Amino acid sequence: MNSAVILLGSNIDPEENIRYALGLIHQIVKIDEYSRIYKTPSYGSPGPEFLNLAVKISTRFSLFELKQRVHSIIEDTLGRVRKADKNAPRTMDIDTIIYNEQVIDGDLWEKVFVALPIADIYPEFINLKTRKTLIAIAEELKDSAQIELFDAPASFFPS
Repeated sequence: MNSAVILLGSNIDPEENIRYALGLIHQIVKIDEYSRIYKTPSYGSPGPEFLNLAVKISTRFSLFELKQRVHSIIEDTLGRVRKADKNAPRTMDIDTIIYNEQVIDGDLWEKVFVALPIADIYPEFINLKTRKTLIAIAEELKDSAQIELFDAPASFFPS
């Protein structure tokens, strides 16, 4: 069994789209843990605020299969339109950040909207270059951004 931490983000009808995406993920793979949900400013392009959260999953899918059978299908189902500006507003963005304890996306160490949700799941994860924990890095990044916790009801998360 493989483990992965995926990051979900949406700034077009984000409450509805995040809730729907979580339901779809729950149908495809085993969800082990959720981060809290964070409201963050749009990054790289003007637009509405994002809701972001991390989900730790268990799956038999390879990294490639995970991208094809989870990310792409859910993004397409939710009507994601890919534009030249990869930071344009979108219904859903799903990325694998950690796969089998290996960092797949270096944004983990650099972008608060990635670091903070994943630090909820893996606070003691170590950056091998800096020797800092993910929670320490997330806290440093948080100081330079406007981040709010989104208070989601328990019914928001599939059980």
